[in-house]
Amino acid sequence: MGLMIDFSEWRKMIDQERQLRMAYEKELSKATKITTSYSQSGKSQGFREGSKVEDGGIALSVIDDELEKVKAYLADQLELLNRAAGKMKNPVYKTALRLRYEKGIGPRKVAEKMNFSENHIFKLLYKAETMVNEILKVDSQG
Repeated sequence: MGLMIDFSEWRKMIDQERQLRMAYEKELSKATKITTSYSQSGKSQGFREGSKVEDGGIALSVIDDELEKVKAYLADQLELLNRAAGKMKNPVYKTALRLRYEKGIGPRKVAEKMNFSENHIFKLLYKAETMVNEILKVDSQG
């Protein structure tokens, strides 16, 4: 079987990227508060606070590693999508796919931006996704 894009998995990864970004910001905020409290007090509170800083650094590192993996997956999928979308003749499909997958916008917002009904966008995206996978299938065979 040739190259195909699992759009369902892609949508999950977009959501995971969003969640990881929020978790990163939360951990960064905690680390900033701890560091600020140290600098304002002028003295270390001992092992417990040092451990908090270390734990925060580890948490940020783990989140950052996961975020990099998700970004790499999304970049690979986007490259496949762009290759296939370049062969599509209908610019409406290209625009809908770009908004949904490159920009990570949900179907409701895509419908608003494109001035279509939400139901129409769902059908349009389904057809566009099917076309992308057909193009990729043909490309990989010949």
